[in-house]
Amino acid sequence: MKMTASKIALLIFTLLRTSDFTAGTKSETVNLPAEPIAVVTDISGVVKLKPAHENKTKTIDSTMLLYEDDEVVMGKNGGAALFQVNLVAERLKESDKRTIKPASPPPPKGAFTREQMIQYKQLVGRASRNAKVKSPATKGHKFTALSLRFGLLLDPRPILAWTPVRGARTYVIKLYNNLNDVIWSKTTPDSWVTYDAPALVSGDYKWDVTAQTVDGKTLYDVTPFTAIATERAEQIRSELQLAREVTENIDSVNLAYVAVCLEYKQYRSAEEDLKRGLRRSPSDRVLWALLAETYQAMQRWDDREMARKFWSNPTSTTKLQGFLLDEKPR
Repeated sequence: MKMTASKIALLIFTLLRTSDFTAGTKSETVNLPAEPIAVVTDISGVVKLKPAHENKTKTIDSTMLLYEDDEVVMGKNGGAALFQVNLVAERLKESDKRTIKPASPPPPKGAFTREQMIQYKQLVGRASRNAKVKSPATKGHKFTALSLRFGLLLDPRPILAWTPVRGARTYVIKLYNNLNDVIWSKTTPDSWVTYDAPALVSGDYKWDVTAQTVDGKTLYDVTPFTAIATERAEQIRSELQLAREVTENIDSVNLAYVAVCLEYKQYRSAEEDLKRGLRRSPSDRVLWALLAETYQAMQRWDDREMARKFWSNPTSTTKLQGFLLDEKPR
């Protein structure tokens, strides 16, 4: 892959702004301030950043951590979402300018909190490092059990979904306890089914799906998941709801929600929100790194490699746009 000097410089600048990083030589060292207090994301058009205490302005195309006295400017057709600690998220539009200044607590209802910033910063640092590492080799397995994949069960009646198969006649779904006993099963022509038996007690489970096609082929996948106590599930749902409220008044990828989803193994929800953001900002390397991190947690290695590919070269193509669509028959 060939990259221009300006693209390489932008990539290095993005890496500096997405993880705890100190770089340089004996004669020159780059040190960022200790704590970011804002994030700019959902970038479209021309968006410029003037880092604090620097004279140069940089055009950015990826989600970026911001520090005190950084200045973001919306240029031609520019737009972005700004998440700042202790403030309600806002949508910036062409000609808007913001200089980042600390906001005193307590945060108003729906504000981006310091705890959410810390959680996001830790996630994006890990994702940026992991995106450089190749996935394990696979056999190109495309039929995938999607719901609760290596996840945590919060809903007593979850919807189990999988990648639809072109030409499938029926799908047979089975749910097993930790003794490998089948405790529930269902047959359906659809690519999803609702679990309709008594609520599962805390413990480890797995579910599998077998696709039977009209030409006699059989495809299979299985995934483990964990059920937890009702009280703990309620606590996690409350935390997820607080994170959702961060973007209650703006249309944007919700970085606070994505971070909480990954912490509590709600991987499908994180995937859906990241893909929504990437459909608007397909050049955002940080969102691609977060999506790759999500697929790593789900052990969806082929999808992770696709996300890594677009992370390294996020040029919008038909293939990239197709990857970001909802699951289609395969």
